[in-house]
Parts: sequence; C-alpha cells; structure tokens
Amino acid sequence: MKFLISTCAGLAFSFGACLTGAHAAETLEMAVTEIAQKYISAQSKQGEATRRVAVTAFIMPDRRTTTFTNLSMIALTGKMVELANNVTDGREPLQVIERAQLETALRNIDIEGVPIFDESTASKLGQFLGVDTLIVGEITPMRDLVRIDSRMIDISTMVTIEQAKSTVPLTPSVQEHLNADIIMNSAFVQTGDGPDPRSGIWNGTAQCGDYVVGVALAMMFPGNNTVTAMQTYYPVANSPKNAESGSLEMEGTVDPATGTVALNGAGWLHQPRGHGSIPIKGVFDLDRRTFDGAYDTEACSISKVALRKMTR
Repeated sequence: MKFLISTCAGLAFSFGACLTGAHAAETLEMAVTEIAQKYISAQSKQGEATRRVAVTAFIMPDRRTTTFTNLSMIALTGKMVELANNVTDGREPLQVIERAQLETALRNIDIEGVPIFDESTASKLGQFLGVDTLIVGEITPMRDLVRIDSRMIDISTMVTIEQAKSTVPLTPSVQEHLNADIIMNSAFVQTGDGPDPRSGIWNGTAQCGDYVVGVALAMMFPGNNTVTAMQTYYPVANSPKNAESGSLEMEGTVDPATGTVALNGAGWLHQPRGHGSIPIKGVFDLDRRTFDGAYDTEACSISKVALRKMTR
C-alpha cells in the first residue's frame, strides 16, 4: 500500500536549486535531492571504498538551530538513504546513518552546546557510530531566498571532500520555521507566556500495515486549540525497497479535555505518484518527550505513529 506519511516537517518547505544553476528548486524535496545526488554521484565516480556518513549539524549564521535547520537535516538524511538504496551499478558508495542512531549517539557522548563539526567532537561521534564522514551545513536567509550550504567532511583529517549548495524561496512558512528556535536543554513543561513545549520537531517512525517509514513532524501551536504542521516521510532500514520520500503541510485541532491532537493534510509540497495523505491522531507525554499516535483510517491493519521530540 502506498501512502504519504508526513514527516520531516521542514522538508515540506520550498527549497532552491544549486547556486551554480540558473534556477531555484521549487521545493525542499527538490533541493535536498540535488544535494544528495551530488554527494552520491561524487562518491561513485571516485570508486573508493564505501563511506559511512551521518548528516549532522545544520545551523544558522548566528549558530542557532531552528525547526527549519533541523528539518533540512532530516530531509537530506531521508533523501540520501533513498538514493543510496537505489544505486544500480552493483556497489554501495555510501552507507547513511539513520537519524535515530545519530540521536542516540548525541545523547550518549554528551556534546551539549558543542559544534558537531568541532574536531574533537567529530572524532568522538565517528568512534561511537563507526562513521568516517559527516555532512554539515549552514542555512542563510537572504532577501527573497534561503541559501543552503553543505559540506562533506572526512573526520580523520577534518578536510572537506565535497560540497553542495542550494536555495529555496523565502516564503512566510519558511520564515516562521526559521524563527522557531530549537530548545537545547532537557525536557520541561512551560507555563504562562513561555513557548509551548509541544511546539518543535518530533521525529520517529510511522506504520500502516507492513509499510514503515521514518517521519519528522514540525508542529506549532498558535493558540485557540489549533495546530499547524509540516511533515516529511522517508525510507528507513525496514521500509519497503520501493519506498519514497514526500512532504506536505498539515493543520488540525487539539481536544482541550484530552489533549488529543488531530491532524489533516492541508496541501502537498512533494507528492510521490500514488501517495495520499492520511489523518493522524495522537497525544503527547511531555515528561517522556514522546508523541504516541496512529493513522486515523480503517485502511491500515496495523497503525502506529511513534515520535520523540528533537532537542538538537
């Protein structure tokens, strides 16, 4: 069964094309596809041994991390997994570390507040995951575009071995997520006029029947028991071989009595052929920083959406 599991909220944004070209990509999906293709193509041409790579820190020029920078990071990870799995020349140029593995590594090596591309930190992360290559990036807002600069770094030498650039239109939606900082500390419950602890990026997996994908969902709660979101879904290790990535906007409501969030599709940003959006319902556990939900449809014999809030 083919369907779109909204995830990687940030992916839903319109992204620009490679700066070396004469156009801007229409969507983030297109932009990260261009970047991922360049890295995989470059590694294939070099004919070197398979590299294990992790897509890590994307930051703003002032070193902030926002929902947009993290969504971009998640989107690129998903696209690289998808493209690496579809290489047809009989070799595997890159093994991409999935986001869940990277999150575990970041928690275990305790690098709070340390740039992921710092030499000592990079070496530590490489040892933990068996990774020899990192992809890092910077997101720069311009007058009417957002520029995405990324670098592939050999962690043994800290030398940049490849780089790729792209731009996307600076739409109101993109601006909203550029302004939404990621909270870099432990779980908390905010009251009063502080930020809503439910707002942010929730990342994990979703299942409908035997179809499993990675999901990232960037949610914001503007008040009046409403919620807006960006979702992107992407292949993971136990996804079907033909799994594709996609992204869309969502909107919904919050039941004030139970806290249940109900989300519905509000427009596709990248819709793979044959995919359709499915409503999601779920509840937060703010102490555990989890979102436990399911697809609100009878079409799924097994239905589960299990997400955890990202803090980096």
